[in-house]
Amino acid sequence: MKSFLSVVLTLLIISGCTSVSRQNESLITHTATIQSSPSKIVLPTKTLTRTPSQTPEPTKILTPVPHTIPVATLNAEATLEAFSNLCDEFETDSSRYGKISPDGKWISISCGYKRNQTLIVQNQNGVKWVFDFTDFIDPSLEGVMGRFTPLAWSPDNRFLYFSKVMGYSGGGNQCFPGGGDYGLYRLHLETGTLVTFISSDGNDFPGKKIRFSPTNEYYAVNRDGVTIRNIMSGKETKIDVSGVMEMIWSPDSKFLAFSVASCGETLVESSSIFVWDSSTNQTQVLLSTNEMLLRPQSWIDNFQLRFEGEKWVGLNNEYTIFEYDLTGSEMMFSGTATPRP
Repeated sequence: MKSFLSVVLTLLIISGCTSVSRQNESLITHTATIQSSPSKIVLPTKTLTRTPSQTPEPTKILTPVPHTIPVATLNAEATLEAFSNLCDEFETDSSRYGKISPDGKWISISCGYKRNQTLIVQNQNGVKWVFDFTDFIDPSLEGVMGRFTPLAWSPDNRFLYFSKVMGYSGGGNQCFPGGGDYGLYRLHLETGTLVTFISSDGNDFPGKKIRFSPTNEYYAVNRDGVTIRNIMSGKETKIDVSGVMEMIWSPDSKFLAFSVASCGETLVESSSIFVWDSSTNQTQVLLSTNEMLLRPQSWIDNFQLRFEGEKWVGLNNEYTIFEYDLTGSEMMFSGTATPRP
């Protein structure tokens, strides 16, 4: 009976709090606390527009290859499965990934991960561009596992942006940043002109994080801090930070959330969550801590960000979930989560 009364008393205390939680209660222990609104620090950003002399030069021009299958309409996901047969011509393995352009006129198929890795880009009239993985890596890496990764189509449906991933196995401490993307290339769909935006021979382990906004208006890369490029105007914004861990765009592409960390030999020493605002070109700090590693997790909507904190407790990880409202510049919720959501 005493135990029952203790539980009731605890619930009454919690119900008196003014916190608003949108988190799944089954994952959150009842230790939720309201954080005081963090002091915001606006970081200076530097914006430049590429001049013609700074524009990357084409690295190769490919000749269209006659189509080998009947013309198909590219306006349904079912078409992807049919077009994956294009990979059979190049005797690749079964790893295949396709992406259809927004206007439904082009399709890209990444073929193979272990052998004969190939990227095929074809329209419904049979014009086809073919890329060989070995042309994009250092010769010493021939035979390495990896694949092309179609990342985004330009808003005007003129270009395809793609990268490549390599079969490296990473490791490291709590702050190991990871990467995954090696180089960034833009294919002009009609002419076959290929432009290199970020060069990579595959030796720059662990690669870069390249994140396109949902509207494909911007991409962000953790190069020299964080570099954000408007792919239509060519303007770039550089944010002077180090130790970038992860980046996530808001659904409307107006905000970029990212985290940074300073690390010791094994564990995090400090970490912060930032948000860049495309309308003001300003960056602010939402939260900084010396106790845990922070990472943006997801956007609840265009103005509400969910991020997590990871802390080593003994031999286990303890996770804290935070929800922040940009419109009110306030933390809506924080609470420990077990297990990790």
